[in-house]
Amino acid sequence: MRKRSIGTFVFVALASLGVPGIVGAAMPSHCRRDCKQDVKNCLALVPNNKSCTGTKAEKKACRKMNATQRKACHRLVKLCKQQNPSMSGTCLPPSTTTSTTLPGGQGLALQGSVRAPAASLALLEHRSLFQRMLASVLPSAFAQSSDGLTAVPGANVLLFSIDNSGAPVGNAIAQTTTDSSGNWTLSPPPGTSLGSNLIVQASGNTTPAAVGQQNRLNCPCTAPVLNLSPISEFATQAIIAGITRDSSSLANFTVAEVNTIIQQVISAASDPSLVGATIQDTITNIANAAGAQTQQIVDAAAAAGEASAPSGLGGTYNLIGINVHDQSFNLERSQQVGTASLDASAKTFTVNLAETKVSLNETCTGTSVCGSTFVRSTATGNNPISGAITLLSGNLIAFQPSNKEGGALGRYNASGDVIVITTDADLLVATKQTGSAPTLSGNYQAAELRAQLSSDFSVAQGVPYSTGDVSNGTATVTISGTGLSGSSTDNVMGKDIACTDNGSGQCSLSETLTSGSGGGSISQTVAVNDTGGLTLTGDPSGPTTGAVASGGNFFALASGHPAVDGDAGVVVGVKQGSGMDNSNLNGTYNFAGFTLELGQNSSQTSLEGGTITLDGAGTLTGNLVSVKKQLSSACNGAGACPTETTSPSSKSETPSGTYSVSATGAVTVVGGSSTITGFASPDGSLIVLTESQDGTIGGQNSSSDRGLFILIK
Repeated sequence: MRKRSIGTFVFVALASLGVPGIVGAAMPSHCRRDCKQDVKNCLALVPNNKSCTGTKAEKKACRKMNATQRKACHRLVKLCKQQNPSMSGTCLPPSTTTSTTLPGGQGLALQGSVRAPAASLALLEHRSLFQRMLASVLPSAFAQSSDGLTAVPGANVLLFSIDNSGAPVGNAIAQTTTDSSGNWTLSPPPGTSLGSNLIVQASGNTTPAAVGQQNRLNCPCTAPVLNLSPISEFATQAIIAGITRDSSSLANFTVAEVNTIIQQVISAASDPSLVGATIQDTITNIANAAGAQTQQIVDAAAAAGEASAPSGLGGTYNLIGINVHDQSFNLERSQQVGTASLDASAKTFTVNLAETKVSLNETCTGTSVCGSTFVRSTATGNNPISGAITLLSGNLIAFQPSNKEGGALGRYNASGDVIVITTDADLLVATKQTGSAPTLSGNYQAAELRAQLSSDFSVAQGVPYSTGDVSNGTATVTISGTGLSGSSTDNVMGKDIACTDNGSGQCSLSETLTSGSGGGSISQTVAVNDTGGLTLTGDPSGPTTGAVASGGNFFALASGHPAVDGDAGVVVGVKQGSGMDNSNLNGTYNFAGFTLELGQNSSQTSLEGGTITLDGAGTLTGNLVSVKKQLSSACNGAGACPTETTSPSSKSETPSGTYSVSATGAVTVVGGSSTITGFASPDGSLIVLTESQDGTIGGQNSSSDRGLFILIK
């Protein structure tokens, strides 16, 4: 039987399905001329025969496939004669799906992309015959990208209005289709403005559908560039759900607030591991990873318009922070020091952040069981960021960088001179710069979270090793003139890991959680400059940089020395009070927390946010959201080396318990299995707490954690 090329098979199959014009069409002369560029473009996608490698038979098969693909490209002329006998000037007719870009106006131009899980392509795209043929012979033309989502060519993109339930209002006011790279452009009718009630929707259909219907991707039309994906669909559904939950309306959500919601979802849910087999699977995974945090931000934006800023919010701030980023075979701890400028009127910000990073990289060649080597290295860099800010209700401020996707969320105090900021891996404390050096004098109480990475080592079978440890603790110090003295206590946790051969040339891991105490006396020299910059000297490893808030009642330090000791941390301190009791802590506080956890075959980083309400009589209630990233390590029986994967998740909690305040402002919280202690500022507006919990692998508490919490109002 004579073999048919793939292209020929496509043509015959279409004819058998009754597609008109395939058989017996006229043979007009315009096709060879009009298809010249299309043929050239198609041929450019065919690999060169020089790229064929392998055995002689493999090279022959590769060259044969390339020849088949080139023949398919040249058949465009024949296809034109069959499909387009009379439309001179065009090689192939447009897709059978009508797609129109209406005349635009007034400078508003929209563009973006459509991306989806590979299995959902057929449900979204509406390819032309040429695109379907090209995909069958050149699958690389529609290849999957490294983040797990695939560009969707030939999808219908519609622009239309919706009501508060997400249902379409009228017909599409503009529409187009995506190109072969999944990109699109639209020019809306004159007078069209960006707004939360306008939706861009991608699907395989030509009529608008309500938000939430399957196999459609939506994004509010609130920016000139709109990338439609399961992330934008989840954010759109979250806004519509919030309108019902909060008895709100689309009109209450400003363009800036909608963009904030989308960017926060991007920041929390861009991990490739969240991409499922279908759009709905992916949305479900995103909801698990970012749903609780997204609901919190949607609720904060549900009131009409943006929140107003206190008079003190804005200006230049000193920044102190910590970053913990664990990924496959690479652990990172970073110390961050810099400045931020906020313009509350113009709604803009700029950040200049110097970062000192220590990394521990694992290499396993697989030539011997348990043959991993770990190498520690350090690096420094400067990370300038600028963008827009959005003020949300509840003293929240969202940061949207202009040079990258994602965002950060801040909580500011009533005077606007202290902001606590979290991203997906950072905890930053911002204190407004002062015009003269604040007075730092008297007794202070502080809490710290620090993470350390081990020096270089090689794994030996059966010999326990550790990649590093995590500690938190408290300190009480007295500052007099330029002298600082006092003492500290530390709660340290770690994990000993032993790798062995399971007897068949496969690695096997056994782990034991460890804990201990540390601390001791402190003696340092203190210097404060006119901007509120703080420097401590006297540590053999080097100076410590920090910042003091106006009035001298609050400070933050970038603790640790990444380049020397392989550690990075953050210290938050408040001035010691007097005559305090439970009544000094009352009202609703914004909460920001950073927790590091070690468990069986895993380590986890959690950023927490939400609110805690203290009743002034010793009872607390809360509404918290945590966004977690877990690094899992295991020997799966596939070889001599372990495997490592990352996965995000989120959850909401409603904690409750009791608290007590000593006369000096020491705070103890009771509720749950962990120990939470810390300190409150004399005026009760800021509280810093540490949480410690030790577990045993295989026990009731199978993980250990160390956390630092900041409450601000």
